[in-house]
Amino acid sequence: MHQPTSVFPVLLLTLSLACQQCSSGTDSGQTSGYQEPPATHFTTLNVDSILVFPFEQGLGFYGSGFLFSPIEKNKIWLLPEHQDGGFELDLKTGKRTPFYEKFGHAFLKKPLRAEWVHFDPYDKNCTWFLNFYEGVFCFDHATRQGRFFDIAQNKRVMQTILFTAKHVWISTSTGLWMYDRLTGICGPVQGSPDIGAARLAATPDGKVLVGYQYLYDPASYCWEELTTYRGLPITQIKDIEEAGGFTLAAKKDDTRLYIIHPDGTTSKMVANIYSKRPGGGGVSSPARNFLNYRFLFPEPPFFWSINNSNVQRLDARTGEIQDFDFGGMVIQGGFPTVNAPAEIWNFNSDYWLSLQKTSGENQIYRAALNNRILSANADSEYLYLLGTDAFAIVNKQYLAKRYAADQTLPAKRALLNHLIDSLQVYPVDDWPVHREKTNFLIKQFAGISDPYIRSRIAQFAISFNCPRDEKSLRQFLEEDGLDTLIVDRAYICVVENMVRRGALRDALRLNLELKARYANSPPFQGGNSERDLSQLLQTIVGQLDSIDQTGNSAYEILWGRGLLIEEFCRRCEYFSNSVCYDYRLADSIYLKLEREYPQSPRADDAAFQRIMNSRCHEGEDGSDHPEEVEAWEKFIRKYPISELRADALGNMTWALGRTEADLRKGLRWLAEAEQLNPALFEIDSNGNEIGYYAYTKREFQQQLNWIDLDFTFQFKKKNNRRNEPVEVVFIVRNKSNETKYLRRIIDPALPNFSIEVTPDNALVNCVRPLEYVESKVYNFPRNSAGWGILELPPGKTYSETWDLTKTVSREHSAFLGRYVFNQPGTYRVQAASVLVQGIFSECIPLEIQ
Repeated sequence: MHQPTSVFPVLLLTLSLACQQCSSGTDSGQTSGYQEPPATHFTTLNVDSILVFPFEQGLGFYGSGFLFSPIEKNKIWLLPEHQDGGFELDLKTGKRTPFYEKFGHAFLKKPLRAEWVHFDPYDKNCTWFLNFYEGVFCFDHATRQGRFFDIAQNKRVMQTILFTAKHVWISTSTGLWMYDRLTGICGPVQGSPDIGAARLAATPDGKVLVGYQYLYDPASYCWEELTTYRGLPITQIKDIEEAGGFTLAAKKDDTRLYIIHPDGTTSKMVANIYSKRPGGGGVSSPARNFLNYRFLFPEPPFFWSINNSNVQRLDARTGEIQDFDFGGMVIQGGFPTVNAPAEIWNFNSDYWLSLQKTSGENQIYRAALNNRILSANADSEYLYLLGTDAFAIVNKQYLAKRYAADQTLPAKRALLNHLIDSLQVYPVDDWPVHREKTNFLIKQFAGISDPYIRSRIAQFAISFNCPRDEKSLRQFLEEDGLDTLIVDRAYICVVENMVRRGALRDALRLNLELKARYANSPPFQGGNSERDLSQLLQTIVGQLDSIDQTGNSAYEILWGRGLLIEEFCRRCEYFSNSVCYDYRLADSIYLKLEREYPQSPRADDAAFQRIMNSRCHEGEDGSDHPEEVEAWEKFIRKYPISELRADALGNMTWALGRTEADLRKGLRWLAEAEQLNPALFEIDSNGNEIGYYAYTKREFQQQLNWIDLDFTFQFKKKNNRRNEPVEVVFIVRNKSNETKYLRRIIDPALPNFSIEVTPDNALVNCVRPLEYVESKVYNFPRNSAGWGILELPPGKTYSETWDLTKTVSREHSAFLGRYVFNQPGTYRVQAASVLVQGIFSECIPLEIQ
């Protein structure tokens, strides 16, 4: 689900608009970007309380998902995705009123998004509703009359809207439309190109800027020639927000926040308030956490940052960042299944709001509200939080009071985050090892009641290598004293595997058995879904039984079963590599259908062809299909000069196996295809594979490099002492008979290798092996300008030497000067090569004396 953040209008102009003047008058304009926080919408919430309005079932929302009603206080408009329109929620009574009842028009029965609802700043009584494929609807709250504009004829797509004093401008996929407020006429703008108008904005002198998009060619945009915004390069700015004269700017690919003061002459990086915190492996600074937001909004002179599990407030005057949680709050009303008081606390990174029993040790209440933050807003007193399962209101005074109550919490939380990072390994531990690590954390933080610390430990506890089959699950459940969350984790993992194999009957049987065995049995929640899907599973299994009794041919029964399983996976929101992207059929059924495809009665079925055609281009699941290769070889022999030869070569390459012989054969075929049609192998300036078979070529080259290249490293000296440099020599050797052309980083300050250090015994003497040192972060280059080609002839080697304590790199960034080994002990060191993605060294022990 996409969650766009609000962006200051200048950024919209500079990054997304083509400069074409569509109005030469003086029609003063206004964009729908940043707005000041609204006045208080709810006025009767106690300081230490939270008000929760649950939904009957989990809902999905696109974008912000809700708006404050423009005409009545204490009411909000909620617009779930894939629902029949939106509904109004009364925050006083909890009453829900569907839009089509409130406004009396069938247009509002159709799915809407909050981004498609616009309040007219020049006519306070009017609200405009855009629907992607259905047109535009304007409702006058004073007269209770609505007007529909059928702009969406011929599948024209509505994109955005702009209000000016004399006109309403509507951009569509086929050009610009305009509503004249004086005449009431709505029609296409004369001279507007019959192409997509992607963005609209108004200039101070009354001009309208229109950004046109020509299909998918980025080069066809005409970019606005503004290069700076208050001293910061526009091309590097990710987001801009303003509050009380202060400007908060987040630069692209940077972990720093910049505060520009009202005089416009100075900017400063946000201070790290944990200057002496214990650090290590990947512990983020407050500034970086603040940047990792779902929603960022101002409250002068503060800025609020909210993500799935965290609420932070930045003071623009001092640069200080405060962390908040909901610990100790009580339900004031609106939640029907639990009697107040009940504690609210952050559970983990996925579910920010859960209810805890008032008695018992760390037991999660089974009727709990597992609510993931999807959207947020604020006024002068409250935070308004929209989740998958509920809408909640929090009094901000409580957050401020909680921060002042315990000034040591930031240091305790930082230590916990560091310890968890030190204890986590990939792949994750099996349960016996993970249990010991969890017990260690519990002892370290015994007696601390902070909800965040408790929830982080609970989250760590369930991050273990789960059983993968029913037999292993039963052995696992024989252990005494397992926490309910641990049982949930293992059980759901087994059921998911059953479903992905298409074994829905086995999944249902196990689900019913565990419900009978455990009085407080876990709900069956598949994929990203947060609903108990047991009833749906039972319904689908019943339908499978009915199909088996129809008397249809075996092939038709197989097809019907596949579609039922696809429907179940879709409603569970499952996504797995072992199923088709388009139809998500269970892999075992899919392979049977594919083998019988040429002789099947559905060979001409369009839906079935779509499945077959997509499979050969969806990752490793499409590999090793000799029947596909044979079919394309017959095609090439029959039509040797066909214009489709390049496509045929690409298709048959992807259907090859991944043995060394197949990889070399496939690259020869792809080389011929590239000569015939280079566009199929195009790569853009950022290194993205644009051509249809560019990814195939890269994948074959990469897998062959795993075979042809040796990668290792060695320590420059055997005896390494604590607090001293540890120099590492990385070596890549080409053992093939072909010259290798490897993509390398040009910048000499950046390594072409990444490395991970893990203490040999994290529970005894090396829990905190590496002392955190404040450092600058250098990001690996994202575009082609930062990369070059390393030519490595047959039998030759390439090497680089780096000080491990000066450069510890991970994936896309290098942390220079980050670590110091301050304790003796044994460490496991493993390296990966940036030159060849997916190639790793063996683990080598490092002794620090």
